[in-house]
Amino acid sequence: MVTAEADSLVSYLDQQRESVLDIVDGLPEAALRRAVFPSGWTCLGLIHHLAIDDERYWFRGVAAGEPIEFPACQDPGWVVGPQITAEQALSLYREETARANAIIAATPLDAPARRRDPRWDAWGWPEPEQTVNLRWIILHMIEETARHAGHLDTARELIDGRTGLGVLTGKLPRQPREYPPIGSASRVARAGRIAAPNDLCGATRPVTWSAGFPRGRGRWFGRS
Repeated sequence: MVTAEADSLVSYLDQQRESVLDIVDGLPEAALRRAVFPSGWTCLGLIHHLAIDDERYWFRGVAAGEPIEFPACQDPGWVVGPQITAEQALSLYREETARANAIIAATPLDAPARRRDPRWDAWGWPEPEQTVNLRWIILHMIEETARHAGHLDTARELIDGRTGLGVLTGKLPRQPREYPPIGSASRVARAGRIAAPNDLCGATRPVTWSAGFPRGRGRWFGRS
């Protein structure tokens, strides 16, 4: 249900979603698929992860209880094969955020999740005593999207030196600035091509864990 609180929460979430898209705006497909960190993730993979493993999982799968399949492997959204174009991945993210907002508009913030992932017990998160309702999910998604927007911001600077591309809190005008590529960027880019030893559904995946989050489900690299 759209209350003042819900409207405020969605506003903050939408700002972070807009930042995600603004930060990668103008990058060619090759750059979107280019890894610039040793952990091996790409900008396109991160956005696809946000669409599949976050927006779809939390809002459609958990909040609304839609019968979407919970994958057996962790966070398959990071893997974007050549059969999926950059535009398709970006469009999917926009589509999932629109569906999520429709669910928020039709659901009270206090409404408990309609579906519980049975793997939560093994992951140890969310904790059994936590009330996972729509409010909790939105707050988590603000945190998750903001964290990944920061990851993208750093990657964009390493790719072409551009910074300041995200939507600022309070919806202040964007102030994009251009800098020459950092001297060490090529070195980092080469390191990013090193294959990570861990396997995700048969594909290379990032292996950097988010500090302070010892939860089970994909806590590597800031997963929800």
